Amino acid sequence: MTKRIAVIAILAAAGCDTGKIGDSGDSGAGDCPDGRYNGPVEITEAQVYCIENDTKVRFEAHTNGWTDGGYVFEEDTANTSTGAYDNWSDQHDLTAYDWDACGYYDNVQQELITGRGINDWQENVSTVFQCGYHYGSVVMTYAFAVNDENGNLANCLAFGDNVTALKNGTISRPNDPTFDISICQAGVVTQ
Repeated sequence: MTKRIAVIAILAAAGCDTGKIGDSGDSGAGDCPDGRYNGPVEITEAQVYCIENDTKVRFEAHTNGWTDGGYVFEEDTANTSTGAYDNWSDQHDLTAYDWDACGYYDNVQQELITGRGINDWQENVSTVFQCGYHYGSVVMTYAFAVNDENGNLANCLAFGDNVTALKNGTISRPNDPTFDISICQAGVVTQ
């Protein structure tokens, strides 16, 4: 959020609109015919899909209201044996890439390189999960969480193989989420 605050402060001093300036959705005019959005920050849609010949995975979420980014926590909840890759879990940041100038929506995302080893994966860079096996079948469960503009957890949406186990932590996992996953609402997969 600090980068956005610095940009907003400079624009306010220059007499410009103090909304987010982004790749799309901002006319620069500061016109909000319906006023600025002042409702709750809520995730309305989340997606997980492979790109670049299945060498990367993209996580995206669309929200009502502006965010200060968020997180995606993913876990293989279908493979419950004790092998090195079974029950793997990891968390990565979501950052805004598109938003409405009047605050009505935000789009956040993360792209990761897939198929790294357990000792080679890196937060916000890569994951051990593979497109064909993990993302291409129903073995994964996800929790998408977003923060409000003040950095407070605002909303969480969970979906996939076993939302209850993900939320309750009943399946052993090597990495825990950094946010309260128990508050996540269960989403409906609509492929």
